[in-house]
This record gives sequence, structure tokens and C-alpha cells, in this order.
Amino acid sequence: MQAPDDFVLKILDFAWAVVLALVGVVWKQQSRKIEEMQLAHDKDIREVSSEVTRQRDVSAKIFDRLEEHARRSEDRHMEVVRLIHEGLAHKVDKS
Repeated sequence: MQAPDDFVLKILDFAWAVVLALVGVVWKQQSRKIEEMQLAHDKDIREVSSEVTRQRDVSAKIFDRLEEHARRSEDRHMEVVRLIHEGLAHKVDKS
């Protein structure tokens, strides 16, 4: 009776060794895939970050131009108002 039990134990020990070896191989493959995905993710994050920075620069330029346009518009408006007042003042003087 002792011989079959020893044989079964040896087979179980061998089976555990095979299972652990397979787990090790799968673990290594998955670790490599995860590392590759992390590298790709880091690259994507860098690309998105640079695009966001570029978009912020574009937005800043747009707002700068809007402010410039508003100043120019206000200056033109004040010039028109001044000319109207001068024109009316000349008209009043002639009457």
C-alpha cells in the first residue's frame, strides 16, 4: 500500500512544479504586457499634455486679440463721438 501513495505524492509534487512553472511563465508575459501598456499610456499622456498646452496658448492668443479688438473698437467709438461733438459745435456756432 505504501508504494502507490509514494507514487501519487511524487506525481502531485511534479504536477505542482509544472503548475508553478506555468504560473511563472504567464506572470512574466502579463508583466511584460502591462509594462508595454504603461509605456504606451505614458506616451499618450505626454501627447495629450503637449496638446493641452498648445490649446492653452491658442486660447490665450485669441483672448489677447479680443482685448486688442475691444480697445481698438472703443478708440474708434470715442473718435466718432468726438467728431460728432465737434461737428455739432461747428453747426451751433454757424446758427
